[in-house]
Amino acid sequence: MKHLFSVLVVVGVVWLALPDAAIAEVKLPSYASSGSADSQAQSVGKKVTDFLSLGVGILAIIGMLAGAGFFSMGNRDRGWQFLSGGFVALVIAGLVYGIAGLAA
Repeated sequence: MKHLFSVLVVVGVVWLALPDAAIAEVKLPSYASSGSADSQAQSVGKKVTDFLSLGVGILAIIGMLAGAGFFSMGNRDRGWQFLSGGFVALVIAGLVYGIAGLAA
């Protein structure tokens, strides 16, 4: 117990002897020093959401085109799977884009 008390006293004396600038000096990253970290995070989130929605939309349209190709060649079951899957993916991508736009 005496050792703990003496350690605490030594740490307290050293802490009080340090100048305030040595304790409080922290170099912030560039995105945090401007004070607009929240707006930068929102803009990055919007870019990511736009990119992912565009990618899913393009894949959905390609799937629908493949389904139309299967359907026109006589493979109706496979064509219907691709068409319905592409349509569902396109609806989900649109909903995600709309919800993300409302949340931002």
